[in-house]
Amino acid sequence: MSKGFKTLEEAKENLEKRKKEAYQRIHERGDKVLGDSSVIIQEPIWEHETSQGPLVMTSMRMTDKIEYVPMLNLLTRDLVNDLKNMKPFNPELEIEELERIRLRESRKDKIKRIFR
Repeated sequence: MSKGFKTLEEAKENLEKRKKEAYQRIHERGDKVLGDSSVIIQEPIWEHETSQGPLVMTSMRMTDKIEYVPMLNLLTRDLVNDLKNMKPFNPELEIEELERIRLRESRKDKIKRIFR
C-alpha cells in the first residue's frame, strides 16, 4: 500500500515526483506511455483498539482523520502488448500439465531407487 500524507499538497508533490521518475524509467527502456490515470484518494485513518477484561481483544476503529494516498497508474505500450498476447487461463490444461510433471518426477524417483 502507498504511503499516506496528511495534506493534499504533500500527496500531489509525491505523486508528481514518482510520476516523473516512472516516465524517465519507461523512456530509458524504450517504451512509450499511452495513458495516465493516476489519482489521489482520501482514506480514513484506522486505529487499534484493545478491550480490557477477562478476554483481551484487539479491534480496529475508524477515526475522523483522513490521509491522502497517491496511486500511480501508467499504461504503457509494452503492457498493452502483453495483455494482447496473454493466453486465456484453462484450469483443465493446467491440471493435466501438473499431473504430467508429477508423473515424470515419480518415474525419476523410481529409477533412482532401482540404481542405488
